[in-house]
Amino acid sequence: MDKKKHTTRSEVVRVEVKYVPSAKTGKELPISIELTSNSNYELPSSIKVNGTSVALTGDGYYYSKNVKVRPNEEGLIEFTVNVSGRLNKVTSFNIYIATANQGYGQPFPAKHQGQAFINNALVATNKFDSKAYNDVIQELEAPADKVE
Repeated sequence: MDKKKHTTRSEVVRVEVKYVPSAKTGKELPISIELTSNSNYELPSSIKVNGTSVALTGDGYYYSKNVKVRPNEEGLIEFTVNVSGRLNKVTSFNIYIATANQGYGQPFPAKHQGQAFINNALVATNKFDSKAYNDVIQELEAPADKVE
């Protein structure tokens, strides 16, 4: 959670996911990411895959034919999410991640594991630590010390 952007009505949350795709080939693989959304979360307009920006497509997926990952190497997916209301109203959201066969060059749904071109499909669910969150809120919203 970004403490500098905290308000009593919204939060900005930074998310990092480490991802290691496996493949027999050493060639780079296309990657697709899907974030589930609910009423409290505003999907970001773009995310970063290994430092490269990938835009949100109209279908709710993050995909670019120019952004690929290396098999058997750890990659980093990162983004920020705007949350309206308190974070403890929503305990988790899903991040679907998949790669495709190296020759596949079209957008693909990350959670559609049954298709032959999909590799390394997984879903990551963030875990919400309500105690840590409440500790931070208490720190941010505690009344200032008063001197009489």
